[in-house]
Amino acid sequence: NDYQLSLELFDCALKCSYAIGDHKKLHVFSEQVISSAKSFEDKLNATFYSFSSLCDASMFDEAIKKGIWVLSMLGEDIPFSTSHSHILAIIAETRSILNSY
Repeated sequence: NDYQLSLELFDCALKCSYAIGDHKKLHVFSEQVISSAKSFEDKLNATFYSFSSLCDASMFDEAIKKGIWVLSMLGEDIPFSTSHSHILAIIAETRSILNSY
C-alpha cells in the first residue's frame, strides 16, 4: 500500500531529523504528515516528534498549543482562560475526590 509506505518513510524522516536536531526539516515533515494523514493515529508520531522538537528548542508556547490540540483530539477540553473562582472550585472538587481515598 503506497499510503502506508509513505507514512513509514515520513516517520523515518521525522526520527532522523529529530536525531540530528534539524528542527526546520522536522517541522516540514510533520506538517506534511499531519495535513495528509487519514487518521489521528497516523498523525501521532509526527505530533510527538514535533512536540519534542519544540520543547528541545525551548518553544514552550508552541509546544503547549500542540499539546492542547492533541488533548482536544482525545476529547479533553482545555480552556485557554478561566476565572479565579473557577480554578478554586476545581481545586475544591479535586481535594474532595482525593479525600475519598
